[in-house]
Amino acid sequence: MIAAYYSYSESKISVFNGKKITEDKEWNEYLGKFNVIKLNMIKYFEKGVDIKIGIGKIKSSIITDVKKRVPNFSCSNESEMNEIIKNIYEKTKREIVLIIDEWDYILRNDKNINSQIKYIEFLTKFIKDNSNIALTYMTGILPLKTSGVSSNLKGAFKEYSMTEPDIMAEYVGFTDEEVKHLCKIYLENKSNGKKNNITYNDIKYWYDGYKMVNPKTKKKYDIYTPYSVISAIENNDIKNYWNKSETFTELSNQINMNFEGLKEDIALLMNNRENNIRINISKYKNDIEYFETKDEILTNLVHLGYLAYDSEKKSVYIPNNEVNENFNNCTDNNADYTLLQKIIRNSKKLLKATWDMEEDVVAKALEKCHNLVNNKVYNNEPALGFSIQYAYIYANVYYTLFPEIDSGKGYADFIFIPYNREVCPAMVVELKYKKKVNTAIDQIKAMDYPDRLEGYKDNILLVCINYDNELKSNNKNYKHHTCKIEKHKHKD
Repeated sequence: MIAAYYSYSESKISVFNGKKITEDKEWNEYLGKFNVIKLNMIKYFEKGVDIKIGIGKIKSSIITDVKKRVPNFSCSNESEMNEIIKNIYEKTKREIVLIIDEWDYILRNDKNINSQIKYIEFLTKFIKDNSNIALTYMTGILPLKTSGVSSNLKGAFKEYSMTEPDIMAEYVGFTDEEVKHLCKIYLENKSNGKKNNITYNDIKYWYDGYKMVNPKTKKKYDIYTPYSVISAIENNDIKNYWNKSETFTELSNQINMNFEGLKEDIALLMNNRENNIRINISKYKNDIEYFETKDEILTNLVHLGYLAYDSEKKSVYIPNNEVNENFNNCTDNNADYTLLQKIIRNSKKLLKATWDMEEDVVAKALEKCHNLVNNKVYNNEPALGFSIQYAYIYANVYYTLFPEIDSGKGYADFIFIPYNREVCPAMVVELKYKKKVNTAIDQIKAMDYPDRLEGYKDNILLVCINYDNELKSNNKNYKHHTCKIEKHKHKD
């Protein structure tokens, strides 16, 4: 589209007639007034091509292409790139619009730091401060770094990404309005005589899910993956059109990395597409191979498109059913994820039962979680605390969990702070081993643990859990876990 708009043509350009762009009074100000150079870096550097050879191929390609349109153009591929660009301008008296796709291909596939440096030096000399280039439009997966190999390029661009789309929010993919329009033309049009097996609702259910916000207008957009929508309409079939992507292997490798809490977070996201996991995207180092934290991996999956980022909640989620199928395909035969899914399903029931103050249900759910983690003996409060934290794993969707919080008079075992106080209550959880749950309730009140939750005074649950591993054969109703839940009554 960019090439069609900017490319010089001696004849009248009619491809945009009847299109929405023509509603703008100044839409054709730059129409057909530039030389356009398109470069896909995979074409020049695939299969481990040496940087010098790849650069030579780029020069030869540009020179050959120009000669087809400017017969008297003469330039050697031994020339520097900015010299070639200058010669094109002098021959045509037209500035260049440069389109580079897969700009980061070398950084993703050639781990030789010297190759990366040579490539970035080439791009920097080519693009930066080149008065004969009116616009460079560059796409790729990796954002530009603020330091390191690609930092020299950063100042030359206004960058838009999956975490910060800015004014480009509505252009990242198809909007809901655009998908409706496409469906009306190609699926609801009965005049073509074709039987359509799919509808707009099918496409929305399967491919919708990215949420983008324009920070300047505050307008929000539902975004679809264009390739999947077009493929579904053309093939008249709903299915996964993304699983052949080269990034599928990266997804599989990354979600199986051994970072604490990573698999649990992925399992939570897979359990329900409406689940969100809070992350810190500032930790991301723009590298798809060397990770130090799970937040870096989750942020990288956002840039790959496998996760969506909610800029308001500072959280990630799986955007749609097509992407979720890719996660399922990556984890189907993984014993860790199979077990986690069982734990999460039980944890979901546990959390709801806690909110509903169903004490017996909570005790039974804790028993199930205890058995699932194959931790048959935890005969002290610290070990019990670890297991309870794991049992409430689903609470991570709604809460930030703080262990051992100082109340001024003592330490509360766990305090659950909700992300949204209108959705769920704050919770104080106290654990005991071989004690009575009323003892824990009394301790919470005596130590004023709820005072640390001043903003939630009228919406706090006090949850007390006791574990006793000595079976009492004379009492058939004996439970390993016992639970007591009360609503906190604030004293004015």
